Amino acid sequence: IFLAFSDFLMGSLATSGEPCGSSVMKQINVDVFGSVFLTLFLLLVPLSIALVIAAIYCAAGKGPLAWLVASAVVYCGGCFLVTGIGNVPMNNTLAGLTGSAQSAYWQKTYLPQWTALNTVRTCACVAASASYLVALALLAENAVAPNAPPASETSLLMTEQRP
Repeated sequence: IFLAFSDFLMGSLATSGEPCGSSVMKQINVDVFGSVFLTLFLLLVPLSIALVIAAIYCAAGKGPLAWLVASAVVYCGGCFLVTGIGNVPMNNTLAGLTGSAQSAYWQKTYLPQWTALNTVRTCACVAASASYLVALALLAENAVAPNAPPASETSLLMTEQRP
């Protein structure tokens, strides 16, 4: 969803003319409160923290743990915190404006700054997802062969055994 807003939705709202674009955005900001998106967005914070705690408790290994911590930090900071201290206050300001003040704020402040913050959230979500995938791959590797040497050592051993 974040990518769609940064990629084309905000541009479409900007070119739709005033007050249409800002009015549609105001409605989106109201409708998000009853959405599945918001529920998942909020639940990912405690889930990220719970995964780190579970990895520590289960002794998942330093590799997976580091990637899980990175994922949690990137998601909680780059997505959740940016939303709370950047995008939401801008949404609240837009909601309180009407007429020419709304149009001026929309064009000069909201569109460029909100979209830039949203792009940060998009990148954070992509980075957190990639980190979760790396952690999952490392956990799967540990589950398949918990006492085996890392793949780099295995290939070195295989090379040395050839006559």
